[in-house]
Amino acid sequence: PSGVGCKGPFPLVAYGRGTNAFKAHTMANPEDPETIRLMIFFAAQGYAVVATDFLGYALSGYPYHPYAHADSEVSVIIDSIRATRQVALSLGLLLNRKVMLTGYSQGGHSSMATQRAIERENSGEFNLVAAAHLAGPYYISNALIDGVTNPINGVQAIVPFEITSWQKVYRNLYDKASDVFNSPYNSYIETLLPTLLTPTVLVNLLPGGTPAEARDTMFVASYLNNLATDPNNATIIAGKKQDLLGWNPQAPTILCGGLNDPTVKFSINAQAAYNDFRSRGGANVNLVDVDTKVQLKYGRVLASNPTLYWNSYHAQYEPPLCTQVAKDLFDLYK
Repeated sequence: PSGVGCKGPFPLVAYGRGTNAFKAHTMANPEDPETIRLMIFFAAQGYAVVATDFLGYALSGYPYHPYAHADSEVSVIIDSIRATRQVALSLGLLLNRKVMLTGYSQGGHSSMATQRAIERENSGEFNLVAAAHLAGPYYISNALIDGVTNPINGVQAIVPFEITSWQKVYRNLYDKASDVFNSPYNSYIETLLPTLLTPTVLVNLLPGGTPAEARDTMFVASYLNNLATDPNNATIIAGKKQDLLGWNPQAPTILCGGLNDPTVKFSINAQAAYNDFRSRGGANVNLVDVDTKVQLKYGRVLASNPTLYWNSYHAQYEPPLCTQVAKDLFDLYK
């Protein structure tokens, strides 16, 4: 923040960005739509903002991206807060010691995991005053099981990204790629994401069609059956390690999403987490559904081009609406 009347000290918003398939992607790009959203809602409104690129992207030398892996997400966001404090000192930027956490999609999972870690282990180091987790996958193991019969938009990229990432982390999800993935995907899927390929080339390397068609083309049928029915399935065990239920948020917290989000399902994630937190009290946790606003703003698209509507819901329509919800919360505590 800068300008007349904007001298600080400023609260710090730490942000987790959404899933990105492209290795060169960086939040430091001022033309990136997600970065622009952060500038409009926060940086231009009196907040200092830090947004990590995550391991395995941009300038990171990490050999892969631990996708949807809670522990690594926490480590990079906490490190980004620490780094921001050091940079602020060198720039003469005054911070007021208040920290707020938010993130969208994968970043919603990251921000919630970071809230849990800070409140359990780092509350003396960070004054976390509010958190807003936006359209994130908080109950990943259940989403995987549901996806066997009700696959999400993007199943051909998101789920392989999760499985191959956790294979690199835990080394026990499968013996060989062909146990999980059909040909030809089993020959290259383990090193495909994140990619240096162009979007056109990447799309041609993944199956198309409806989510169900893409699922059936990508995955070995017996693997899907075992994933859905065997509680000892190694992928489900790995997914449970990323689940974010069963703890009690302390700071004022909002979970935001859209009821009809076809990629990160509201009922399985935001609603399930909210129900879990409220079952133990959780009066500081609130749930916001922006689906009505999505329909009001983009209903004409749904009427004229349903495919475009559903393909745009999670990536384009939902983010600014939930980011406004986050800002409204943060303004109360800044």
